[in-house]
Amino acid sequence: STALKKAKITGRVSVIDLDDLDKNLSKKYGKKPSDEEGLKKWHKNFRTLYGDTVRNMKKLGKPIVVVGHHWENGNRFAPVKARQKIYIDIPKKRLFKQRKNRDINNPDLTDEYLNREHAHVQRELDAENYTGLPFEKVVQTISNVCK
Repeated sequence: STALKKAKITGRVSVIDLDDLDKNLSKKYGKKPSDEEGLKKWHKNFRTLYGDTVRNMKKLGKPIVVVGHHWENGNRFAPVKARQKIYIDIPKKRLFKQRKNRDINNPDLTDEYLNREHAHVQRELDAENYTGLPFEKVVQTISNVCK
C-alpha cells in the first residue's frame, strides 16, 4: 500500500488489501481460530469475501491491485489471479529486524524460526511466479502497469 501511494495511482485503481479482509472477518466472526476445522471455515469465508470484493470492484472499471500475501502454511486462501505478481524484495536481515520490532514480545521469533519461515514463503513466491523487486522498482512497475 505504501508503494501504491508513492506511485500516485490510488485514485486510478481499486485496491484490495488482504489484511483489511482479514480484519473484517475478525470483526464478523471473532478471533481467527487455530484448530483445523475452524481454519477451514475461516479460509472458506475469506475466499467468499475476496471473491465478492473482486466482483464488486470489477464493476468500477478500474484496474484492481491486490496487496498483502494470500497464503498461510501452503494454504492459498485468496485465489489471486493476476497479470503480474510482484513482491518487495527486502534484504533478509532488514526483514527479520522489522518483524522482531513489530512483534517485540513474541519469544518464538528466533533467527532459526525466521529463517524457516523466510524459506517457506520464498518457496511459495517462487512456485507462484512472483518477481522480487526493490521498493523503488515496485513503485515504478505499478506506475507503468496502471497508466
